Amino acid sequence: MKKKHIASVLLSAFLFTSVATPVFADTQVKVTLPTFKVTLNGTAVDNSYSQYPLIVYKDITYFPMTYHGARFLNVKANWYDSTKVLFVGKAEEKEDVLQLEKAASKNKSAYTATIPTYQIAVNTIRGSEFLDNSKEPYPVLNFRGVTYFPLTWRFAVDEFGWEYSFDNTNGLVIHSSEMFRPVLNDSRVGVTSPHRGVGNTYYYYGDDYYVGFPNSTVDENYKLIICKRGEAEREYSLEGQLATEDFYYFDSQYYVIGLPGNADAAIEPTIEDNVFSIYCCRQSDGQNVLIKIDVTNGKVISEEIVSSAS
Repeated sequence: MKKKHIASVLLSAFLFTSVATPVFADTQVKVTLPTFKVTLNGTAVDNSYSQYPLIVYKDITYFPMTYHGARFLNVKANWYDSTKVLFVGKAEEKEDVLQLEKAASKNKSAYTATIPTYQIAVNTIRGSEFLDNSKEPYPVLNFRGVTYFPLTWRFAVDEFGWEYSFDNTNGLVIHSSEMFRPVLNDSRVGVTSPHRGVGNTYYYYGDDYYVGFPNSTVDENYKLIICKRGEAEREYSLEGQLATEDFYYFDSQYYVIGLPGNADAAIEPTIEDNVFSIYCCRQSDGQNVLIKIDVTNGKVISEEIVSSAS
């Protein structure tokens, strides 16, 4: 599908209640308020007196995802001060009414926003997959202490599952539909070593399936989650399907020890022809193994030794 840009989405790191404020970069950019109509899930938005109005940067519209604004569009935006990470992903529950804060006076037509340098995680809790804002053609912005995301196809459609349209008569119209993403436990986002004894589940996303797998089996976490696009999640167990009862490490960074020719190889899982392939390491014998799983039924097809850690 051809990717295109239209409006951009603003994601808020903060609740409407008082929270800690992250440190911003010195880079400032000029933004303007949109002159067109905006409708979110059938609700018209008045930017003139909004405390967090939509803004436009580089001809892309940015939308403020405050705590309630995000959840109105089926997204959660949570700021973690201990790790300095903003997490954005699928919300546990969608809010039915759009709650907006009203500004004390009418907004001007132009303002200054900031390009933030704090960490941003979109539909992931892996540090290696955090957003590199310095390389974004339409960077995430911060305006009035709220994080703004660009409404590009990548974020609006691929990540958030929104449908949107724009024309001169109706302006920008956004509808939030069901996201092809799981609800993540983001409470440990940004933690350096989250893989021991906490039961975390990590995800790999393909075009037609996504698969959730345990970070390790040390804490007897064998849960396997498989979802096909347009269908509900299905839950399976790896217990009794693996070659040994040893501990298996499905590392949070896809790290496999000592693969031939590249001792520090980071190898991502794949999903091809309904087969999910993932590398992991067995603790007792140090063997690296490639496990293949049928995503149609959650069954382990094969477990192949790839190399030794020694």
